[in-house]
Amino acid sequence: ISSNLFNGCTSLTAITIPNTVTAIGNSAFRGTGLGSIVIPASVTTMGTRVFMDTPLDEIVFTGSLPAMDPSSSLAGIFGTAYYPAANTTWTAEALQNYGGLITWEAQ
Repeated sequence: ISSNLFNGCTSLTAITIPNTVTAIGNSAFRGTGLGSIVIPASVTTMGTRVFMDTPLDEIVFTGSLPAMDPSSSLAGIFGTAYYPAANTTWTAEALQNYGGLITWEAQ
């Protein structure tokens, strides 16, 4: 998903990311109306400020930890992030805020 692809699309309230997507660019969903999103296992990288200014309160990761900027990839998120408990890439060190205020929960 290209950088800024949906930036400012406040009417975007739901989206299904296909399993063929491997990267989410900078500010791709910034300023949208998304309240929750599922990140498929195919996504291996996420840019900076992907969800800034978005009322996202739930993000579900279904695969390995994507490469993310520790200071800004999830900036602006104040919610819960779910990750697969059995996946060993989700270590205690990996469960940081990435610029947001994240509550991490294994599923």
